Amino acid sequence: MSVWIEGEVMHGRQLGRELGFPTANMEVADADTIESGVYESYVEIDGVEYKAMSNLGSNPSVGGGPRHLETHIFDFSGDLYGRRLRVELRRKIRDERKFDSLEELQRQIERDRSCILSSENRRRCPCGGLCRFSAGGRVYRFVASIPFGGSRCRNAADESRRFGKRLCIID
Repeated sequence: MSVWIEGEVMHGRQLGRELGFPTANMEVADADTIESGVYESYVEIDGVEYKAMSNLGSNPSVGGGPRHLETHIFDFSGDLYGRRLRVELRRKIRDERKFDSLEELQRQIERDRSCILSSENRRRCPCGGLCRFSAGGRVYRFVASIPFGGSRCRNAADESRRFGKRLCIID
């Protein structure tokens, strides 16, 4: 799934900044067909693509409001107010939900960040385990879908013995 949302960065409530995750906020009046939630995303700024995490929704944890897109851009600092951005939503991480406190919201945002940043070069098998392993100082991952038959999930090391040609070195 890959969806693009383009718009002008507007001022928000600065809550993301207070929680340690400053965001570029954009109105999304024409994005009704896109599910609300948290997404792994990418943003291009001045010809450089940045990995990001975006929340599309109405912020129910802080009183709600009009539906909009908030995007925290990893490894970027700068003023984007008034600039047009094009954000690519690549993968939904979770649904938007209401948290009981800002501390609980902040902990979840930190988990979302970890999930997105650690998702590079990994894929999840049907049971949720990570199909990745280390051996000899190198990290391996699957580069093709391999059926995980049987009642238990085999880990990547087991699969590598059977399907070694379908692995590649990534680190």
